[in-house]
Amino acid sequence: MDRLAACASAASLTGIFLIYFFSLGFEPDDVEISDIGNEMKGKTVRIEGAVKSVRQHDDGHVFVAVSDGGSEIQVPIFSDVARAAPDIRTGDRIRVVGYVDGYKGRVQIVPKNARNIELVQARRQPGLQ
Repeated sequence: MDRLAACASAASLTGIFLIYFFSLGFEPDDVEISDIGNEMKGKTVRIEGAVKSVRQHDDGHVFVAVSDGGSEIQVPIFSDVARAAPDIRTGDRIRVVGYVDGYKGRVQIVPKNARNIELVQARRQPGLQ
């Protein structure tokens, strides 16, 4: 019986290690915003685009509209993530990794943590190079 328990423990630890190891190499798909639809709900994707608008909610949430030049999508950054996220402004270029979700009949990309939001290029202020 002790041998069976040892084998079961070894198999469990091996399984946990393999799951962890393979998750390190996970890269989400880069997608065009126009390709994101309801059929992708729950899938993790990466988008990049220009920030068209930023709206702050009283509860600390930040709602960002991102466009890749052809289509636009909402990126809700909930307060727990927003506290550690980079400062995002209209005109910035950002890259977001998040899961596709729906809200009020529209799809959106929801980042799970601040590391999933990258400021690619900050907007240029007039007169500064």
